[in-house]
Amino acid sequence: MSGRHSLRRFVPWLVLLIGWLVTGLLWQALRHHFEADARAPLQHNQDTMVLSLSQAISDRLAGVRQLARSMDIAPDHAGELFAAGGQRLLRRFPDLVALEWAVTVPDSARELVEQSLSAAAGQYVTINDYIGPGQSRVAPKQPQYLVVQHVLPANADQGALGLNLYSVPFWQTALTEALDKHEARATAASTLQNNGQHQYAVRIFVPINGSVSHRPESPALLCLVFKPASMAAGLLRPLLPDGVSTAVYDLDQFTKQPLFTLPENSPSAATSRPLPTLHSTLEFAGRHWLVLTTPTRHYILHDTQLMLEAIVLCGLVLSVLVTLLVHRLTRAYQRIETETGEQRRQWRRDQQALQNKEIEKAVLVRALSDCEQRNRDFIDLATSFSCELDEEGRIGFMSSQIHDILGIPPASLEHRPLIELLPEAEQPRFQAALDASRRDRHSVRLDTLMLDSHEQALPVGLRLRPVADAINQCQGFRAVGWALPSVVLDQAEPNQV
Repeated sequence: MSGRHSLRRFVPWLVLLIGWLVTGLLWQALRHHFEADARAPLQHNQDTMVLSLSQAISDRLAGVRQLARSMDIAPDHAGELFAAGGQRLLRRFPDLVALEWAVTVPDSARELVEQSLSAAAGQYVTINDYIGPGQSRVAPKQPQYLVVQHVLPANADQGALGLNLYSVPFWQTALTEALDKHEARATAASTLQNNGQHQYAVRIFVPINGSVSHRPESPALLCLVFKPASMAAGLLRPLLPDGVSTAVYDLDQFTKQPLFTLPENSPSAATSRPLPTLHSTLEFAGRHWLVLTTPTRHYILHDTQLMLEAIVLCGLVLSVLVTLLVHRLTRAYQRIETETGEQRRQWRRDQQALQNKEIEKAVLVRALSDCEQRNRDFIDLATSFSCELDEEGRIGFMSSQIHDILGIPPASLEHRPLIELLPEAEQPRFQAALDASRRDRHSVRLDTLMLDSHEQALPVGLRLRPVADAINQCQGFRAVGWALPSVVLDQAEPNQV
């Protein structure tokens, strides 16, 4: 009864909890409904941003392809075409970082090319290999090099000038596909540190099909260099509503760090309590970008926030009123229950009796524990060893005194037949003693020899007693043993005690 009374005290709180839970579920359902209504224009805005970004990259890539075709058609005037066409392209798209021209240089022309590179850069430049962030070395002798020989505009970052493209490991996939398939291929956004310059950008390799170098086996490339954040900021910021953030990831980079986010300092899809993020993919030049748009709660619910707050307030007030009513009903039922006091008093008497039984049980358990501890102490204090054997004579327990007598650790004897500790001449007598004890259900004494840790025979007295179950079946043996003062053994049959 007391347990039921305790549960009834929680009934009003349970009603209050259920009321608040229902209010929360209703608020959640309405909020999801409002969010679904707001997702349609947001999805349209997302598609517009992706289309604008895709079109911007396509326009820039088309300009580079047209310049590459012009240089391929007129290889003798490739330098003039690159300078004029590249300047037009950079004026048309001011967000581009640079336009690079990489050509194949045979080793025989290396010295001449290095002189030309040094004159263009205003400092000594050699054909160099990339070996790590901020580290490069003079390229070792090779049959040919794919070298960035010209960079536009002239005042641009010259970090790639003189770089052997074959030596940059994180460009190899895009470079190989561009040369093998004669198609434009883009690299991941990467940091290049060379010639004292630092550059973080995406490169698109556009092959010129080898005509400029006059040999198909000596390819040449145009490299379109742009920073994704700089290019996207001018395109997407006017399309991005307040309260919405956009992050762009490179799916081929396997990294959680976005290429850029708008607004710049906003967290990407990791805002607290975000709405489901809108996903769109953008593919260009063999690269796949993932565009994530994450709205805030204020953007979605700014028109319906007052309605949701009114619903929550009404739900909370109604829950409190119902809780007060249930509380009054519970108190009334409690007054009726007090009339059954005799049952409660009987329950208390039974409870007291049960506690007395528990005390008696604790006393008996303590006495049993003391008895067991006493037996263990006697075993530890005795000079003889004691053991337990199964019905086959294998050792299940051996006391520590065996180490004092035979010098053998008791743990090493577990599950071993005790007969193995006797010389072969004594083993028949020991087996006969086991059989006699099992057959007659009596204790048997046997004076015999046992082997110590050095295989020396020592005189030992043994006393064996069978252990029988409820139906008088032998379950094993208990035995004690002690060292005898002399080596004279009784050769008669084992004695029954």
